[in-house]
Amino acid sequence: MFFMLTKDGLFICRNNEFFVSCVKTTEFPAELAGHRPFLRFRYPKISQQTFEEVMGFFTHVAARWGTEVAVLLVVHDTGQVAVVVPAQKVSPGSVDYDVPILNNGWRYFGDIHSHVDMSAFASGTDTHDEQHRPGLHIVVGRLYTKPEFHIEAVVDGARFRIANLSDVVEGYEKPQPYPDHWMDQLTRKEWKVWKPSHYFGKETDTDDFRGGYV
Repeated sequence: MFFMLTKDGLFICRNNEFFVSCVKTTEFPAELAGHRPFLRFRYPKISQQTFEEVMGFFTHVAARWGTEVAVLLVVHDTGQVAVVVPAQKVSPGSVDYDVPILNNGWRYFGDIHSHVDMSAFASGTDTHDEQHRPGLHIVVGRLYTKPEFHIEAVVDGARFRIANLSDVVEGYEKPQPYPDHWMDQLTRKEWKVWKPSHYFGKETDTDDFRGGYV
């Protein structure tokens, strides 16, 4: 008797006096040693200057518009770390963008986005969006008071918490001025008001109005 691991799953196979068989199973051999998921990350560290510019950007957008905003983390084959600010539509509770194509030699390894004055955490939307986006994901919250940081790494759909900002950033003291052209990448979502009857394609006399950012 032996086990065989294949692309179709785990099989238990037997060479018996009366038959030869191979049957799919979910029960792994009890003789195997136990194991737990783990991550030893080796992401390049973000420089203090770069991170403080990002914090300046987040803080300014929060004060001016009260909206979330995001930047992408990239690294060059030479080891240089930088941020890319994609064109994005922002609102107080969301940010939408497409990941742009990079020049040769550059690779994405993560992102940072703000939660304005909410706490720093991975929301359900964040978790869904990042399930198939491996890398480093940093959320910044409480921008109006003392900033909070929530850091996780995603590998093969598994999430690993990184406890300390110093593990991924060389240092942080306070927000600093950022490149002016970063603001050119932002478009505020508009607040639209509609009747539910119109929303579902029906006409009624209801006075119940609803709204949302689009």
